[in-house]
Amino acid sequence: MERTAPLSQTQRMALLNLIKERDSIVNNKSTAPGIIEAKKRTWEEIVLKFNALNPDQQPRSSKQLKRSYDHVKRKVKDEDREFKKKIKVTGGGCPPTPPKATEEIALAASMMTADLAMGNDVFETFNVEPVHDSSAADVYELQEEGGSSTISSFPITGYETSSMSGTMKNPWDLSFRKEIVYPS
Repeated sequence: MERTAPLSQTQRMALLNLIKERDSIVNNKSTAPGIIEAKKRTWEEIVLKFNALNPDQQPRSSKQLKRSYDHVKRKVKDEDREFKKKIKVTGGGCPPTPPKATEEIALAASMMTADLAMGNDVFETFNVEPVHDSSAADVYELQEEGGSSTISSFPITGYETSSMSGTMKNPWDLSFRKEIVYPS
């Protein structure tokens, strides 16, 4: 295969916009047979539309467009990793300013939020998002009473608590869980 000219900025933006319309299929990490076939069909659609948008250029294959998309994703991840590295540097001073994202980087990053949220820690393997729920119960308060702990309220998001007060001798005793009132 003969090497073609790299994609221009406008061509990369067109490619990203075509992918954004089909984001749920293209970026689906499932390996189910139905998803794999849907991805193949979707990439062929993207190739047809991309080549129709650029009739004066040599037609691109799905392999070339996938490689181009992977290159853009790699740039986004590299910038994100460098910024996170700067944040974790010790020594005082002002926090680093976030990198100025081009329109291309911003569009690609908007499709990669789950990928970018991972990796906040060297050993992190999954992403846990903080829950901001006003209906959550108060944080638990432990009070020492002669070697035992009293739980006055327990944080359970989305559930109401009845009487969560009780004294436990063993902090791993979870018998109080049956007092949770589940919403109907």
